[in-house]
Amino acid sequence: MARRVRSTGPTPCPYLILGERPGKVEDRTGRCFSGPSGQELDRYLFANAGLSRDNVHAMNLVDTYSEEPPTQEEIDANWNNVCAEIDAVNPDFVGLMGLYAVRAGLPVKDITMEWSHGLVFPSEKRSCLCM
Repeated sequence: MARRVRSTGPTPCPYLILGERPGKVEDRTGRCFSGPSGQELDRYLFANAGLSRDNVHAMNLVDTYSEEPPTQEEIDANWNNVCAEIDAVNPDFVGLMGLYAVRAGLPVKDITMEWSHGLVFPSEKRSCLCM
């Protein structure tokens, strides 16, 4: 049975990374972004931005592992917890990692990764994302 993978990083924090759901490594370690995606964040994104893992809060839309993408029911079931955590973190910058995080975080729900990958979207600071 998959265990809950908790977020990592300081609260409050100016930087927040929101992923879709934990992978196999995260399920095993219990630590958010500890697998291949986290290694890529550490090597490229954080290094190029001059940040370290200690300066970033990382979390997921859904906090349990599955090989399947998160369903809307799973996202909806966890949404109040996601919003409460985002409110507590109070970030100035949010990085959305993966299609489902992008769809939850942007007002356009039929968005594709081919179109949105790597783009920056301005947003007013609000209590939760655009869902």
